[in-house]
Amino acid sequence: MNKILLIDGHSILNRAFYGVPPLTNFEGLHTNAVYGFINIMLKSLEDEHADYIAVAFDLKAPTFRHEMFAEYKGTRKPMPQELHEQVPVIKEVLAAMTIPVITLEGYEADDILGTLAKRCQRDGFEVSILSGDRDLLQLADEHIKIRMPKTVKGQTSIENYYPSDVIDKYQVTPEEFIDLKALMGDSSDNIPGVPGIGEKTATAIITKYKSIEAAYADVDNITPAKARNNLSEHYDMAVMSKKLATININSPVDFDVEDAHIDNLFTAAAYEIFSRLELKSILKRFKDNEPIKEDDLSDKFCYINDYARADEIIRECMKSEYAGIRLAVCDGILYGAAMAFEDKYYYIGVEGFITQDYLADSIKSLSQKIHLYTINLKSQVDYINRDINDDTDDLAIMQYLINPLKDAYTYAELAREYLNRNFESEEDILGKNTIAQISENAPDKLMQICCYDAYTALMAHDKIYNKLCSMGMKEVYHNIELPIIYVLRSMEHEGIRVNREALKSYGDVLAVKIDELRSGIYEQAGTEFNINSPKQLGEILFDRMGIEGGKKTKTGYSTSAEVLEKLAPDFPIVNDILEYRTLAKLKSTYADGLADYIRDDGRIHGTFNQTITATGRISSTEPNLQNIPIRMDIGRQIRKVFIPKEGYIFTDADYSQIELRLLAHMSGDETLINAYREDKDIHKITASKVFKTPLNEVTPKQRSNAKAVNFGIVYGISSFGLSKDLGISRKEAKEYIDEYFKTYPSIKDYLNGLVDNAKKDGYSITLYGRRRPVPELTSSNFMQRQFGERIAMNSPLQGTAADALRPYTPKKMRALAMERTKLFHKLPFGARWNLRDTMRHKARTGMSLLGVVSCSLIIVAVLGMSDTMDAFLDLYYDGATNYSSRIFLTEDATAGERTALAEKYEGDWSASVSVQIEEKAVSLDIYSVTRDKVRFPDEKDHFITPADDGAYLCMRLAREFDLAPGDTFTVSPYGSEERYTLRVAGLIRSVSECIVITPLCGYAGDFLPAGLGIYRHGERKRGGGSSDQERAVQTDDHGFV
Repeated sequence: MNKILLIDGHSILNRAFYGVPPLTNFEGLHTNAVYGFINIMLKSLEDEHADYIAVAFDLKAPTFRHEMFAEYKGTRKPMPQELHEQVPVIKEVLAAMTIPVITLEGYEADDILGTLAKRCQRDGFEVSILSGDRDLLQLADEHIKIRMPKTVKGQTSIENYYPSDVIDKYQVTPEEFIDLKALMGDSSDNIPGVPGIGEKTATAIITKYKSIEAAYADVDNITPAKARNNLSEHYDMAVMSKKLATININSPVDFDVEDAHIDNLFTAAAYEIFSRLELKSILKRFKDNEPIKEDDLSDKFCYINDYARADEIIRECMKSEYAGIRLAVCDGILYGAAMAFEDKYYYIGVEGFITQDYLADSIKSLSQKIHLYTINLKSQVDYINRDINDDTDDLAIMQYLINPLKDAYTYAELAREYLNRNFESEEDILGKNTIAQISENAPDKLMQICCYDAYTALMAHDKIYNKLCSMGMKEVYHNIELPIIYVLRSMEHEGIRVNREALKSYGDVLAVKIDELRSGIYEQAGTEFNINSPKQLGEILFDRMGIEGGKKTKTGYSTSAEVLEKLAPDFPIVNDILEYRTLAKLKSTYADGLADYIRDDGRIHGTFNQTITATGRISSTEPNLQNIPIRMDIGRQIRKVFIPKEGYIFTDADYSQIELRLLAHMSGDETLINAYREDKDIHKITASKVFKTPLNEVTPKQRSNAKAVNFGIVYGISSFGLSKDLGISRKEAKEYIDEYFKTYPSIKDYLNGLVDNAKKDGYSITLYGRRRPVPELTSSNFMQRQFGERIAMNSPLQGTAADALRPYTPKKMRALAMERTKLFHKLPFGARWNLRDTMRHKARTGMSLLGVVSCSLIIVAVLGMSDTMDAFLDLYYDGATNYSSRIFLTEDATAGERTALAEKYEGDWSASVSVQIEEKAVSLDIYSVTRDKVRFPDEKDHFITPADDGAYLCMRLAREFDLAPGDTFTVSPYGSEERYTLRVAGLIRSVSECIVITPLCGYAGDFLPAGLGIYRHGERKRGGGSSDQERAVQTDDHGFV
């Protein structure tokens, strides 16, 4: 007999939506309802072995029931937007799977299902109806089974109902079930029923009378009285309710059962849709059911195992500008490499003369000549280039920045999203095998994986990179994420040394303490039991021992840490159980767990992940080295098993209260900023403000509570969450938060602004430009929206903190050539540190060296200046001058006094004066000297003694007035009518414009001005001193000083 499965579309979709956690694809489309629907449908098909299938959906248009009762289903809440957007998607999916989707205007899906069920029954079909709506129980028959999904403990099972099952569950037959609803009504459909009659009374009445009509006929004998009176008064409502509840099994549905015959559900169109929806577990079913064949791209893949041909391909690739690449690496061994460039796709396997070293060297050469694109660079970087290389791009990191909410960034995912191609994933091709295994047993599969990867990297690169840039994250990628790949890989490669014996000893100590606690717990309980079993533990504590405060759930008593921590102060056994749990976890996770990760070199080489957290933080796995215990002394002991390499030390660095400091900076709150600037105790200040307590009277508990508030605000904590953390009432917690925002008013506005911006933009953003999508803000679920608000508040702070801890990682982080030498590692640690720091910061080192050289030159110049001055003074006093002192006139000296002075000292003087040479005004120095007093250098720097007559001009004046030795020129004191003709006796060098006139010329005294300087002849003394006693004299009768 043929079997047909009929599905109530909206009912199952609704159940799936609320039963499956939120899921979205790369487009942000919600997919959880579709995912749940398909799984329930496929499970039902397997259970029923159905040959035919059809799905009925309601339409938005009113039905005949609305015409009968306008308020029908009037109390239902609107469908959540996240569910509403999946309705057309599920219909598209069903159509792609060649499953008929049936709707009928004016009728509900129940009417369609009832009509089809009865038709198929008459045609000899075994019918199964899948629905979560109890209304359909009225259709149960010997050949019509109602399948109702039921979720228990997170697991969905199916309850099957034939007529006997309906009777067993509800004490009425399927037909009587309609009358049952007529009396009790249905709040979900807003069927009124009879007021005052509930399910229990209605069941008693229908069990006795079989129908509302029979019950009404004997209404006077119905008990209780309230039901009797209500049925008598509101029978018309019962009649209407029965009509509303009755499924129309004769609806005018146009349906050909052959259209519902199951042929191949796993079609190419369905595969494409499921790929776009990113429903991986469903995609795997296609493989089990002979999935669609991918396009013929794989036909272009070429396996190379000939050395000459491989060398030729690598050289050809080097001529390209860029290439996609994927290395087949497993456990540090290179098995092959795929290259995609232009329209060529090669896989070079390590075999024969193609050695691992040859291929690795070729790839490194390639990375230095052209741009390489790959997916998941960190796993391949050892063979590409361990030094930071901005010419090698990682598409997985790019896509992670674009959408950090995804759980994988593989070639299959990227090809679907950016190339509209559906490639079989690496996981599906590998199955349970490793790269090493298929390299030996199925190299063609390894070629397929690597070539798909390289092809996707090449073809999707520009699309992904352009999208990344358009989102403003180019700098985040190049300056933060890309360089960190090399740092993390270096950390993984280096690993951390572990004292294996110390770890074993630590585990032994824990084992002893655990045994002691176990014995003590058994003794206090009065019996032995499985302490690790929540069920047994709950029974012992709350039943056997009678401890009050137990919280009972559907599966028994809750023994969560939250419950036990409240009981621990009053019950020693509970305190021991908590300690037992802590020590047991330390032993299993660390003492025993870490031992499994220690390699032959005595080190643990963990994995650091860039693409796990949505905020940009790094995570650690295999094992997790980021959460080594520190709070308990016994937990801190585990840290002692980690030891540095010989000649090295461990250093630790952390930003103090980084997120609070960022909150101060980003919110601009002056109170918080000033507190940090003045290096005050921020938690104590908050406690003082929130609890209105003088700063010097804040108690440790108040400070601790304020600390919880400070950090809770960063994470968008609610009053409920804070009350749980501090063990206070929600009202008190709300008061704390309100006082906090009064203390730091700008923070409240800032956090609200973050939420508003995230709602508007759909994402939050860090100071560095990193985005974090927040789809939860648009959820119809209140709890989800609140969660989204907390994300919107925290992500900019947490993400900025993550970026700030590794800002703009410079290329100087790359390993230096000297670091790879044996000599370098023989140096003391301090010397290696300083040398590495010096060489990695070349600009800083260069500036430092420049400063040192400049200062050294200044010092040398200063030290050499003494000798220079000595030489200059020797030259000046021994060669150019021959006098010991200078005598000056006062400003009010008369002409006669000046003449007398000139005659007394034979005219030996100099002055800065203004004169006219050839009628042109000139400011210059005039020297009137005797032959043996002053000498000047000539054009050849030879000192000359002035002749008895004539004037000596500096070269500047000679050039200006075109004069040469032997020429004559006229000169007169400025403002005087006198004209003097002088002969040029020679030319001299001078730093200023000057004329040297000997007294014998006969005109020197005529140029004497006020303030005249007189050269006093005598024995010279270095340093400007004099051997005679005329250095300081009083003014005489002539005004001489």
